[in-house]
Amino acid sequence: MQKGIYNKKDLAKYITLLYEKKYNKKISSIKFQKSIYFLFAYWGGFNKKLNQEIKNENEEGEIIKKDNIYLFSNPKFQARQFGPVEKEIFEEYKEYMKVSKNKLNENIKDEFSLYSKKMNENNESKNFIDDFLLNNIFDISDFSLVNWSHKDNSWIEAWNLEDKNSKEILSENIIEEYFKREEY
Repeated sequence: MQKGIYNKKDLAKYITLLYEKKYNKKISSIKFQKSIYFLFAYWGGFNKKLNQEIKNENEEGEIIKKDNIYLFSNPKFQARQFGPVEKEIFEEYKEYMKVSKNKLNENIKDEFSLYSKKMNENNESKNFIDDFLLNNIFDISDFSLVNWSHKDNSWIEAWNLEDKNSKEILSENIIEEYFKREEY
């Protein structure tokens, strides 16, 4: 089991509340899943690259980890038609969608405050989440996010159009792919 910075259910709840707070409506399933995926991928790739740079600068060649490359513990991504999906968080989202809009609006301030405090335990990663989500993912259309995720080799290699079954995407493959990107 990979140990991450956050509990994935806490992160998922924070994302839903952050979106509701900004847009006063529920986040779509596609935007929600792509938010989870791209946060995980970019966080992992960036921190793996940073750890490599630290290792290269260290005289003994020891790995000194600045941060965990796993944003959340025990990721279980699957390749599905509309891109990568985190299986356990997908199941949680189904429950979230059953809650009425009125109930969500009543509790959003208190719940957001609670989950924001949980996320603040690691301020650097929370800033990354807030900035990346608010400035990028939340403002991109759902199917633009799908198209973006369909360009990832980790999804392409796991997806099989003929049988349309969900296949596991190894978290190590996602992180390695984003580690190799030049955009950091």
